[in-house]
Amino acid sequence: TLPTPTPTLPPAAGQASVKFQMGQTKEALKLYREVFHALPTPPAAVRLGLAFCFAKLGQSDLARRALERTLALQEDNVEALTALAVIKLNEDKVKEALPLLERAYNLEPSHPATLNQLANHFFYKADHHRVQTLAKRAYLASASPAIRAEAGYHMGRSFHAQGDHSSALQWYTQSGKERPEYSAPLFGLGQMHMSHGDHNKAVLYFERALKHAPESVETLRVLGHLYAETGKRAQALQHLTRATELAPDDVGSWLEMA
Repeated sequence: TLPTPTPTLPPAAGQASVKFQMGQTKEALKLYREVFHALPTPPAAVRLGLAFCFAKLGQSDLARRALERTLALQEDNVEALTALAVIKLNEDKVKEALPLLERAYNLEPSHPATLNQLANHFFYKADHHRVQTLAKRAYLASASPAIRAEAGYHMGRSFHAQGDHSSALQWYTQSGKERPEYSAPLFGLGQMHMSHGDHNKAVLYFERALKHAPESVETLRVLGHLYAETGKRAQALQHLTRATELAPDDVGSWLEMA
C-alpha cells in the first residue's frame, strides 16, 4: 500500500507564521484562516499557529479548542502541551495544568517555554532553588527575546523574594534589555526602588510599566499611592479611579482612594 502523501501547505501558512512573529496577530489569524479554506484538514502545526493567535488576542476558549485539536492530531506536541497548561493555569486549574507540563518536560526537558512555566509554578511554592535552576536553563537554551525576558524576570523576582536585591536588580535589568516593552520586570524594579525609599525612581519605573500594560490594576494602585504621597492628588485620584473601574472588587484601590 502506498503511503498517504503529506499535503503541501499553501504559502499563506509561512506568511502567517512570519506575521505572528512580527506581532501582527490579526493579519496572521486571517492568513491561517486562508490556509483552512485551501486545506480543510491541515497538519497540527497550522492549528497550533491558530491557537497562538487566539491566545494572543485574548480568545482563550478558541485557543483551548485549537490546542486540544492539535494534541488530538499530535499528542506529543510539546508547544501545544505547554500552551494548554498556561491556559489552565490562567483559569486557576493547577491540577489540570501540572500533568500537561510534566508530560511536556518528560518529552523535551530542555524546551525553554516549558522550563519557564515550571519556574513560574515553583515560585508560588517558594522553591527558589528550582525556580532559578529552571529559569536559568530556559534563558540559556533560547534565542527568543520574549522567552529570555520571561526567564530573566523569573530569576529577578526569585532573588527579590529571597532579599538578594543585587541579583534581582541584575536580572530585572537584563529582562528589560531582552524585551523593553515587557512590563513585569519594570514593575519589579519599581518595587525595589520603592522599598529602598527612592519614590521618584519608583514612579518612573511604574509609569513605564503602565505604558506597556495600561490596564494593570496593581500598577495603577501603586502609582496612585505614590502620587498621593508626593502631593499629586489629581493624578492619584485619576489612577485609583481607573483601578476601581477595571476591578470594582479591588479593596486595595478603594482604601487608597479613601
